[in-house]
Amino acid sequence: MDGTSGKLGYSAYANYREFDGFRDLNSSYQINSYGGKLVYALDGGANLILDVATYREEHDEPGGLT
Repeated sequence: MDGTSGKLGYSAYANYREFDGFRDLNSSYQINSYGGKLVYALDGGANLILDVATYREEHDEPGGLT
C-alpha cells in the first residue's frame, strides 16, 4: 500500500508466512516482516524520512525421513 497526500508520501507492507508439514516431527517455519515509510517534502527540495521495519524468523529441526 502506498500513496501521497499533499507533501506527505507513505508506504506500508506486511509479509506473513507459516509452514508446518511435510515432515511432521517438530516441523515448523515462520517468517513475519512488517514495515512502513513516511516521507515529508520540505521546502527547498529536502525530505524528512521515517522508515520503520521489523523482521522475525523461526525454524525448527525437521523430522526424520521414513
